[in-house]
Amino acid sequence: MNDLAQAPADGDALHVDGVLVVSFQAAAARLAAEYPHVSVGRIEALLVREWEAFCAGRPLVIPADVEAGAREMLGGRAD
Repeated sequence: MNDLAQAPADGDALHVDGVLVVSFQAAAARLAAEYPHVSVGRIEALLVREWEAFCAGRPLVIPADVEAGAREMLGGRAD
């Protein structure tokens, strides 16, 4: 499933720690176009459920601001 051949051609795919990843919004849009009879809310819920099953609750990537926030909570940069 993490095969580059499966990657969308729209530039939304990249590898992070050896895993092919795509943007949530782009994946939801592709699925909504492919399955127009399914609501976007249901598609997004399915993506979240699959992500949780795949990642076992540990995020593969985080926004850089999350790291910055954790650094603030830890009291600044470690020396």
